[in-house]
Amino acid sequence: MGVKLYANPTTKTLIVTLAPDGNDKVNVNVQRDIWSDLLDDWESTLALRRFTFPVIAIGGQTVSTGKLGTSYVLRDPWRIAPYEADHEFTIDGNLSTELETAILVLPTVGAYTVSAPQKVSTLVEVVETGTSGLTPEESTKLDNLDVAVSTRGTDAGTADAVWDKTLP
Repeated sequence: MGVKLYANPTTKTLIVTLAPDGNDKVNVNVQRDIWSDLLDDWESTLALRRFTFPVIAIGGQTVSTGKLGTSYVLRDPWRIAPYEADHEFTIDGNLSTELETAILVLPTVGAYTVSAPQKVSTLVEVVETGTSGLTPEESTKLDNLDVAVSTRGTDAGTADAVWDKTLP
């Protein structure tokens, strides 16, 4: 079972079970606590597997500029229920709902005050340099490439680009 929250498929709620720390704070990491731990619960619990997993992961692929950051989407109508106490409930990571107007964190059942800031990250997690596939000599030639671009009109009034490439 997840360390910080569990899924209630009947109410479509991810319920935070971690009590606030000494500073009245609860921190949930989207990738670790919601995606990974919840996925482990889903895979190990037959009752949960009868339901669609409530979170979608987008990104994480390796691309030419590095590795895309991962964003997570909470499927509708799933929501997060914070711990029932006065505290600051921080969601660390990119998490949103499927519906633009839907709230992510539900109000508490009891008369508690919970603030819910979200710490989001950029879309690129890892940037790799020097991985263009070019040799140093090819890279230097590319950097020194003198390219002139001009346009010429056509009868239809559009312009075609004409490239004048000169290698050093």
